[in-house]
Amino acid sequence: MPKVEIGICMGSSCFSRGNNKLISDMRKALVQEELEDSTILNGFLCIDACDKGPCVTIDRKHICAPPAQQLVLQIKKIIEEKK
Repeated sequence: MPKVEIGICMGSSCFSRGNNKLISDMRKALVQEELEDSTILNGFLCIDACDKGPCVTIDRKHICAPPAQQLVLQIKKIIEEKK
């Protein structure tokens, strides 16, 4: 099964708006929910949505200002759809 790709913007605006904390929260959540083997977590620089940040991508779909738990729910849904 293909893994779900999660990208967290590490550009200065997104980083200062909360992605510095979100990346560690996501790592913990993926382990707690036993999703680390079904996902790839990467950082990237700027998607030109700085005014909407912090931004992430899930399978290349942009999501801005998400709480970590909302991301986990979306990731679980995508994993189920890929089965």
